[in-house]
Order: sequence, then structure tokens, then C-alpha cells
Amino acid sequence: MLEPHHNIAEEPEGAPDPAGDAPFARSLDHLMAELDRVDRMVRLGVAQARLVAEEDSLPGLTISEAEIDALLDRAPGEPHWTTGPEGPEVIAVKEAIERQAAVLSRRAAESGRRGVHLRLVALAERFGLTRFDLDVLLLALAPEIDLRYERLFAYLNDDITRKRPTVNIGLFLLAASFEERLAARRHFAPRAPLVRHGLLRGLDAAARQGSLLAAPLEVEERIIWYLLGSEELDPRLGRGVRLVHPRARLEELLLPEETKASLLRLAASHRGQTWPVVTLKGPESVGKTSLVEALCGEIGVPVLVVDLEALLAEGDAPFRAALPLVAREARLWSAALCWDGSGALGAADRKALELAVAAAIAEHDGPVFLLERGPWAPAGALGGRPLLRLEIPRPRMAEQAALWNAALRAGDAPAMAVDVAALTSRFRLTGGQIHGAVAAARALCLTRGQGAVMSTADVLQACRLRHGGKQSFLARKVPLVHRWDDVVLREDRRELLRAICRFMQQRNQVFVSWGFDDKLSLGKGLSALFSGPPGTGKTMAAAVIASELELDLYQIDLSQVVSKYIGETEKHLGELFDEAEATSAILFFDEADALFGKRTEVRDAHDRYANVETSYLLQRIDAHEGVVILATNLLKNMDEAFMRRLSFIVDFPFPSPKERAAIWKRAFPAETPLDPDVDFERLGARLELAGGSIRNVALAAAMLAAEQAAAVGMWHLFRAARLEFQKMGKVVKDETFG
Repeated sequence: MLEPHHNIAEEPEGAPDPAGDAPFARSLDHLMAELDRVDRMVRLGVAQARLVAEEDSLPGLTISEAEIDALLDRAPGEPHWTTGPEGPEVIAVKEAIERQAAVLSRRAAESGRRGVHLRLVALAERFGLTRFDLDVLLLALAPEIDLRYERLFAYLNDDITRKRPTVNIGLFLLAASFEERLAARRHFAPRAPLVRHGLLRGLDAAARQGSLLAAPLEVEERIIWYLLGSEELDPRLGRGVRLVHPRARLEELLLPEETKASLLRLAASHRGQTWPVVTLKGPESVGKTSLVEALCGEIGVPVLVVDLEALLAEGDAPFRAALPLVAREARLWSAALCWDGSGALGAADRKALELAVAAAIAEHDGPVFLLERGPWAPAGALGGRPLLRLEIPRPRMAEQAALWNAALRAGDAPAMAVDVAALTSRFRLTGGQIHGAVAAARALCLTRGQGAVMSTADVLQACRLRHGGKQSFLARKVPLVHRWDDVVLREDRRELLRAICRFMQQRNQVFVSWGFDDKLSLGKGLSALFSGPPGTGKTMAAAVIASELELDLYQIDLSQVVSKYIGETEKHLGELFDEAEATSAILFFDEADALFGKRTEVRDAHDRYANVETSYLLQRIDAHEGVVILATNLLKNMDEAFMRRLSFIVDFPFPSPKERAAIWKRAFPAETPLDPDVDFERLGARLELAGGSIRNVALAAAMLAAEQAAAVGMWHLFRAARLEFQKMGKVVKDETFG
């Protein structure tokens, strides 16, 4: 405690010379100098209070008769530690404190000119704080720096249990008159910066109990850490929010030159002004975040990236609680706000959350970006800010080649023998996916030992491992166990299948080197139709093509795709094509006439929406740059518009006796024991079965033979064939089996 007869005009021991004009070397030096000034205010208040203090054995816990009389005699609005007008000593101290404030302001300004970042100054600028606001904040900060202030504030509160400064103490220490104190209450109103931005806690009417004057002044812990130099974000935001300091530059991004020029004009025209809300749409990992980073690099601000899907997964209440924390972090760092995955707000049950995000967008003064993974139109007002939509397309083949080369050269690359042209022909990957695939290929290469050469096969395997695991509930991944030798077709049909492979393998040469990529806006993908009776090898051929191209094959589950609800079928199909583009997988529609059937005359709503589904499929196949294979047993039922758009049509006829004999030979693995009496030519001539049925008969015959511990013979094959004919509903004639 201070001495009973302490001179209130006396300087505290070791106080810095307020006349010094040297700039601050560190932000912390400036903060401590400002706290020293606030310390003098506290000392003045304590000294005044001691002049009128009673000799009380239990101060703050008992109320004596004399204290009651003193309270009744005091005018409303006067502090308990004053006895009347301020004397010359008090006035002198207050003038010295004001002079010190002016000196500190000059020193802070000079520090800023010399490039020293002062966090207290930045806090005032970014949150619109007045000198009064800063002094309130410093009063509240004092007990966080030195615990002795807790006892001093308890003394000023006349209550040993209340160890924090209150609004009442703040008003008396910082305002000179009753009228000024009444006017200064506005600094604690709900829309005042200190309360609105959450710099002080517990001041809103819902949180506090009792009078506003009695509310304690407590600094939010995040603000304390910021002022003391912390670089961490508010830990309550978790992994859903991260701060990015721009490194990428617009000129480094692989974008069309006209797009770069437009973005540079946008950055130049809005530097220092109100930005539009910029919506970026494009495939996953296409570089939307890198583009935002590059744009913010042009205007010199960091980016606060908010993963909306991660925050929404925490629940509605935590999501709402996180929004003001996000807004405060963006102001603390003077950062652009980037809402990643804004399409997650488009659900019907999230309208209230959507409005809350729209309000947060309107509140933010800096640039705002929305990264869409699905369509979303922000509900509610955006503070009068226009909405600018930009589409970021999947990189073209030439751009993909440049991305592959850059990723392969980056880092400590091992020795390589990688065919980039083969990679760009097979895959339609974004920049992020390419870098991930190269990293995975390097890891695969390391498993072969030191000095191993990274090959194209490593990269292909890495691509399949990274992108082959996304098995949608709408499709089934087909195992690729068949090879060209398993396909029994006339040579002209086999040549068509090889032509499909050549189309994909030579795309890089034709589209990039020969310029077709710039000539075609649609139809850059490959669509093929396989038609023929059941069991003639359509699925096998699709698997052989996928194996040859080293791509995954997904067979579409029509029972899951087709929905009775309007618009759901198109939604499912859109998800399928989007996933195929992201994974470079081949889509295989079996029984395709169920989806790609002829459009009919509209007689009712069902016809109308069935035709809409067909039209939507036409558009998606035109725009799709990957491989789509359709299979049908009924070619005549296919819509003519599809037939015109197909790159290849391959007919799979019912096999001839000679072809059936070849299929019989391929039906048995080399390890299967066969009786010498097995005659494949006789089986092909006698049993009119397609390839799928032949495989069924071969497997059933092998089971019969295994049961008898014998080699597979003609008796086993004829008996299994009889069962297959019965299953197919065909008449079984004894002479068929000899």
C-alpha cells in the first residue's frame, strides 16, 4: 500500500522520463509505456481515496454509521474517494499524465514510420478504438500483467472480493466531470467497439448481473495474448480456421492470360477500397485457395480461411459461437475472409445459419471470398456489396503438362523416367491433385530402396491409390482382372476397342501439340456404346480398356441413381460425373437404355421430367472430358441424340461356334485339371451359349468335379450346361448333349 501521507503529485519510483522522444524498438515496449501511464492514473485514484478513508477493521465488509452519513452527504455521481473540487496537486498530476500521453503518441508515430509494428496501435486502428477505449482496455489489462493491481482495485472498489476494475472506476479515472462520465457510458454500449467486437467480456446485458457500473472490466484472453505478441489464432476455432500469409503471385499461377489480366485489374481497382464479395467456383483442388492467396498478395493482406464444413460439423450452436470469433480474428490480422465450402450452407435446414454468415460478410470491411463446392446464393443483405462470380476451370492439357513438370521438379526429386504426355493423356487432374500424386509416387519409389528411379508406373499407381478409394454409393468399383487375351471377338470389333484406347493415349499429342484443345469447347471426352445380347462380353471389354489405360472403372448402380423425387436423379448423376472428373475414372452404365432411352411425347409430368433427365445426361456427356461407356441389350431403344454424340459404337454379336470354342478354352485357369476327353470344339458346336453363360457352366462343372475329387470332364460340363439351360428357361434336348 502507499504511505498514509503520500504526496499525490509525486512520481512513482523508477518512472520513465516522459520527455524522451525515442521511438519504440518493440511492440511490448510501447505496451508497457502505456501501462505505466495508466499506473499513474491508478496511483492518483488510490491516493485520493486514502485521503478520505476511514479507520475500519473490516473495510468493504461492514457499513458503519459514519459511512452511511458520508454516503447520504455525497452528491449523485461523485466517487467515494473525493471530498470536493480537485486541488492543484491533482490537476498537476492529470496534466502530467496528458503530457505523457502526447509524448507516447509521438513516439508511436515515429516507430510506425520506421516500420516497427505496434500491436496496441494496430488494435486501435483495426477496431476503431478511441483514446478512451484504449485506456479502458489498459485498465482492464493491468491485473493480467501485475497481480498487485487486484488489491489496488479492491481498495478502490471498497470491496476486497472485487479485484477487477469496474465500469464505475473506469469512468471516474478517465472522465473529469459528472457530465463527461454520463457521456462516456456510450463506450460500453452494445454497439460500441469494445463490446461489439468482443474485446471486453461480460458487458452485454445478457451476461452481466446488476448495474452496468458494477460490471467488471475484463479483457478477452485472446486480446491479451495478441497484445503480448502471440501469433496463434483463438484456440476455440480449432482446425476449421487457419491464417495464410500470401506467398503465391498471380503471375505464377497457370491461368489463361485474359483471366490473369482481369484479376490484376480487380486487385488494382479495389486496393484500399471496398471489395465486392468474390465467389470462386471450380473442381476440388483446382487452386481456388491459391488464387485467393495470390489476389491478397497483390493488395498486401493475409487470408483467414474458414472451412465451413468443418465448423458446421460441430453443430449449430458451436457454429454460431464461432462466427464472432472469426470476425474478430479477421480484424485482428487485418485479413481477408475466405469462406471455404460455402455450398454447405445451401441446405434448406440451414437458412438461419446462412443469414448469420451473410451478416458476418456484411460486417467485414476487407475482401471476402466464397469458395463453392456446391451452388450457394448468399441470403440476406451483404452490406450493399456487389457479388462477383468467377469460374475456375479444370486445367487444360497444356496447363496440366506444366503442372506435372513443376511438381516433378519441386523438392529433392529422385532420379526420374516419367512420361508426362502419358499422364496428361490418362488423367484430368487439378494442380493440388497432381502435387499430391507426385508426393505419393516419391514415397512409392523410396520403398524400393535408395537410388531407385521414379517411373511413370510409380506415378500411375500413386494416382490410382489416391483417387481410386472414393467409392460412391452410386457406383461399384469393378476389379480389373481381364486382359486382351480374354476378349473373344471378331478382329474388326477388337480393333474398335483398341481404337478407344488409342484415342485416350494420343489425346496429349492431338489436343496440346496439334491445337485441338483450343478448337473444341465440348466433346473432348470419349463416349462409347457397347450393344449386344447378355453375356457377350460388354463388361469384360470395358474392364480390359480400363486396365489398358490404367484407370479405375466404376459400374453405375441404376437402382441408386434413379429416384422418384423430382431433381434427385439429376443430382445423383451430377455427383457421379463430378467424382469421375476428380478421380479420372471411367463410368460404365450397364443397361443404359433405362437412362438413355428415347424421349417421348409429353403427356404428363412424368414424361416431362423423364425427358429432362435425358437432356441433362446429353449435356453432361458433352461437357465430360473423361471416358463414359454405355452398354445395352436393346440398341433400338437408345435416344438418337445420344447415338450422334457417341465416339464409338461396338457391336457384340452372339458368338459363333468357333468363337464359343475359344471362349471355352479361356474359361479354365491353367491350374484346373481337365480330363483328356474334354473337346472344346464339340462344346462350342453343341452348346449355344454366350460368354457369360459359358463361364457359369465352367465354374459349376469345376465344382462338380471337385466334389468327386476328379478332373473336369465332358460329363461334368454337360450336366452343368443342362442346369444353365434350365435356368435360362430354354428347352433341353437330349441330343444336344449327345
